[in-house]
Amino acid sequence: MGIAEDYYGLQKKWKTLSPFTKMFFVFSLALSSLSIANLADSVYKLKSFMAEAVAFWGGILTTVLEALISVGIVVEKWQLNVITVVILSIVPYLTLRWKQLSKSYRFKIIGMLVINLSIPFYFSPLATINSVLGMYIGTLVLVFWPPVTREFLGVGVGMLLPPLLVAILAAIAEGLSRPIA
Repeated sequence: MGIAEDYYGLQKKWKTLSPFTKMFFVFSLALSSLSIANLADSVYKLKSFMAEAVAFWGGILTTVLEALISVGIVVEKWQLNVITVVILSIVPYLTLRWKQLSKSYRFKIIGMLVINLSIPFYFSPLATINSVLGMYIGTLVLVFWPPVTREFLGVGVGMLLPPLLVAILAAIAEGLSRPIA
């Protein structure tokens, strides 16, 4: 409402303003539109930031895969990505709701976790990734669907926090790798 009130207030007083004040307001409007012109630069920077986060995550996965191969466990990169998404979608729910869940429901959730963790080893990459991403997004939608309780808000934050932390770590790693100018 602030912008609308300012607009209508200025419209009423426009005739009484001095030419210098009118010029100031026009100049301010022009400067405001320049910030909109910088939107493309901001989107480009965001795209670069997200690309760095994905590359950083790829480096972490490569390290984990090398460690697994040295122990004799052969897992593909996409399978490790799927397992990570499954863990990020179910484990926050389990940890935050564990005390409220009945024992039979706990076993059902753990069974669902085991089944979802085994899916990447029995289905094609595209089918598995689509189903697991759908599960992750579906779980997030259900968590944030109104009415949002404090408890479920904690679950949603718990689900969103790991990918956000990876992005923050990627930004820190990128900043540390740049030479000092």
